[in-house]
Amino acid sequence: MRCESIQQQICESPDHYSDDPDGEIILQHLTECHVCRAFAQQVRSVHLDLLKIGSENLDRSLSIADRVLLDISEMDQSGAVAGAHRSNRNRYSAPFKWNAILSCAASAFVGFVLAILWMRPLNEPEPIIVEQSLEVPVKNSPLHSPSGDMEETSFSDSDTAAHLVHATGKVSIRVKEDEPWSEVEMVSLPAFGCPSSGSVRTEEGVLCELETTTGSRVRLNESSEIKVHSGDEVELVRGQVWFRASTDAPLRVKTSGSEKTQEKADSDWRLMCHSNTESLASCAPDQPLQVAAALGSVDVSLNGVDRTLPPGTFFTLADGEVNVRESSQDILNAERWMQPLLTLAGHGNPELTKRVDALLAQIGRTKLSSMFERDLRNLGEFAALPLMRFVSAEESANESKQRQLAIRIIADTAPIWMVPDLIQSLNDDDGVVRMESARGLLRLTEETMGIPLEDWMRERDVWEPAFIRWNEWWQENRSAFPVSPTNVVPLQDPKTL
Repeated sequence: MRCESIQQQICESPDHYSDDPDGEIILQHLTECHVCRAFAQQVRSVHLDLLKIGSENLDRSLSIADRVLLDISEMDQSGAVAGAHRSNRNRYSAPFKWNAILSCAASAFVGFVLAILWMRPLNEPEPIIVEQSLEVPVKNSPLHSPSGDMEETSFSDSDTAAHLVHATGKVSIRVKEDEPWSEVEMVSLPAFGCPSSGSVRTEEGVLCELETTTGSRVRLNESSEIKVHSGDEVELVRGQVWFRASTDAPLRVKTSGSEKTQEKADSDWRLMCHSNTESLASCAPDQPLQVAAALGSVDVSLNGVDRTLPPGTFFTLADGEVNVRESSQDILNAERWMQPLLTLAGHGNPELTKRVDALLAQIGRTKLSSMFERDLRNLGEFAALPLMRFVSAEESANESKQRQLAIRIIADTAPIWMVPDLIQSLNDDDGVVRMESARGLLRLTEETMGIPLEDWMRERDVWEPAFIRWNEWWQENRSAFPVSPTNVVPLQDPKTL
């Protein structure tokens, strides 16, 4: 099914699209398409906002909403026909139309209001509305116990301390310690919340990211577990976790021990991430407790003794001994497990760009260069855009080794929507950049414009005619190419090519 069909079915039934005849196809599509997954989240959010207004007469309002939506759809289609002759293809247009969400929201809201006004008797006094928290039952979300039975546990929005943002697989939650664990499917992210004092864990091969009610972010590596006490306090039970405190509030972190981590249990260990700081912590059986200050200073308290870790510092507790060392390279290495989560945020993710720049800056200057290059390649097409920004930046003109490595990776991994950027790079002053750009274009388009790759290393009068032909070819064929992702800012204005 195409994205437009998927989004239409989600819009028609935001709560029960998984029950449709094509429900399995829709759920599978949502696990693969981040655009439609974001669309489902937006529709779900609008639907929940309408429910907060009140549920009385909802069915009648939806009936009226259907008629309103039909009118809007007919108007939109007639307008689209009239405007088709005036529109030009925009390479950076959105993959799905936001007017679909607005139509759903507007029609549902208008229908809802009309139904209430219609059914309210004349001269009836205005009711007194008492606000109450919206119950979000877990049983209405795709939460399943290990046995496959639906759990009956529920909690309210007022008790929610965190929400799941991204996951690479099924994540387990437990509302209370004496209750069984339940699994959360990736497609249920819009409806999932973690209550205060609830626990979250990941199994082998699964990563996840949560956002607390105070705006802090928490990422769990595989085989990790945390307890969320509140929006500003988290307990690390086991595994490896990354924390970023919000810009408005600090985040407190403590650890709990087990029989195998008795030393950590006996120690009063606490971590304070100040506003807008990042840190990592790991706590595993038979392994030393470790804390790393990744961004900004982090306060560590051990048995009443406080110390501040500057950025790039590791704090390790092993056999009762405390060791503190500085290593920015080790921070990069310690954060490499988070790369799959960074790609889930899509192209143009600022944090992804930051990591790509940091990895590229270390290549050729450290013994870990080969590993950092593999990390860049492992990001695939998600690294191509930040790397191209580096190659195109005037500030990188004197960093020829990094630029040449970057363009080689781009030639191997660039997606099809970066063709115009590769064409522009054919005009670079560096012969290696020109040749690798031509190699990338050959991979994506099977075109050479009549000259071998090595000719791009020669004098300008040899390759300039081919560069002109590439520009002409793009103007003739650009309408057949896919648009770039929604949140990607173009590196080059296609009109200048």
